[in-house]
Amino acid sequence: MRYSTFGLSLFLLASTSIDAATLLVPQDFATIQAAINAANIGDTVYVAPGTYLERIQFNKNLELRSMSGASSTVIDGSTSGNGAVVVFTNVDRAAVLDGFTVQGGVSTGAGGIDINGSPTIINNIIQNNRGGTGNGISIGFSSPLIRHNIIRNNTNSGLVSGGGGGGGIEVRGNGCSASLCTEIIGNLIEGNSTPSFLSGGGIYLFASGPVRIIGNTIRNNSAPLEGGGIAAVNSSDALIENNLFQGNFTSSAGGRGGAVYWLVPSGERGVWLIGNTMINNSATQGAAVYADGYDRNARIANNLMVNSTATSGVVSCGNFNDPFPPVIRNNMIDSGGSSEFAGLCSNALGSDDNFAGVPTFEPSSFMLSATSLGVDRGFNDYVSTASDIDGKRRIDDGDGNGVATVDVGAFEFQNLVFADGFE
Repeated sequence: MRYSTFGLSLFLLASTSIDAATLLVPQDFATIQAAINAANIGDTVYVAPGTYLERIQFNKNLELRSMSGASSTVIDGSTSGNGAVVVFTNVDRAAVLDGFTVQGGVSTGAGGIDINGSPTIINNIIQNNRGGTGNGISIGFSSPLIRHNIIRNNTNSGLVSGGGGGGGIEVRGNGCSASLCTEIIGNLIEGNSTPSFLSGGGIYLFASGPVRIIGNTIRNNSAPLEGGGIAAVNSSDALIENNLFQGNFTSSAGGRGGAVYWLVPSGERGVWLIGNTMINNSATQGAAVYADGYDRNARIANNLMVNSTATSGVVSCGNFNDPFPPVIRNNMIDSGGSSEFAGLCSNALGSDDNFAGVPTFEPSSFMLSATSLGVDRGFNDYVSTASDIDGKRRIDDGDGNGVATVDVGAFEFQNLVFADGFE
């Protein structure tokens, strides 16, 4: 969005406290880094449209905002040597990065944004970065808010030789603080990838604790072996709810978890995968989900899985040191010719309200139509959000029988005829 001079003046006045200062780039300072260095805690730095060839060290609780949005305000690290384009240290959510394209980073670690603090990252485009792990964003023992960003086309730098992953985002270590944990909400995460020995094409979680991954579109990401969309290993008790997974895949023979993969260690709860729509994901084992480890307390519920291709199961459950599968209930699967369930959970179809069927959608949408089999077929007790991926009310009485029951998938059908109790 481009502000008029008058509108910008009002915006600056309205958003700046009496004690805080406003710094302008390039009017007051030639570079973004110079403005940050001169700023005090609580100040706001506004950046005019343009391309800024620099890498940023962000170590204060201040706000860094573009005047005209991410499409016209670019921080490009391609001419500034190896390293992440933006590095956060010793900050909390009062440190804000809002409205930039972050691109051109090359590193053995984070490519685009390296987070060793807990900032707020909103309304940005993080693209075309090359990293070792966390190619777009790397989060280490921190609890940031990552919201309403586009994270796309980030890949490996060719400089990494260890394990890990995260073509789009890596969350490594439990950084929960004062009841705040990492939140990844309402982002578009697409076209990211990892190389031959890494996992989590879109998102990689390693001992990350209770990360919240809510309302994202995660599509066309890839990893060779595990988790084309998301891979979660070690103590990663993530809540993955109301997301759209589309076209994610593992690329090698034997790949597991086209959309989601997890391996839960002994004594941990495991991932809760609730109310997601999963379309056209593929892997050799578990086209949509591969669940493994000590995951008897993990949950796979209220999900809609459509046209996912696998040799062994749309949902496949491994038996790594534990003979018990996760809790699996109220899922609808249109297998597209693959078996619905495989491995330890091969008998899940037909029990606990798991069912096969072909969904019908509203035009140009993945929202279920009024006559779809998935309307009002979920399990209310597992729903943690008051709205669906589009911000519509959840839970709704979709079939008009007087009982509000959640739909399967990320999109809640709205019965407008009966919403107010009358036609």
